[in-house]
Amino acid sequence: AMAEIGAASLTGRSLEGGREVLRFRADDATRRRLEEIVAAEALCCSFLDLALCQEAGELVLTITAPDEAQPVATSLAVAFAGR
Repeated sequence: AMAEIGAASLTGRSLEGGREVLRFRADDATRRRLEEIVAAEALCCSFLDLALCQEAGELVLTITAPDEAQPVATSLAVAFAGR
């Protein structure tokens, strides 16, 4: 599901201050799908902080993790990027 939404809507990925930042085209379907993923990840990985907001016409998903869990945040970001 992450790779699918990434292939359809991801416009950029960066690492900012230890947070993974993913940018997506803003539309209702993408927002719904991202909200579902954020909710599912909150249930299984409560040590991660996933936040979704809209900035400058894009949906922005940030993934923050404690230092020891940074590889998990990176693997989630990579899953969206499909590589």
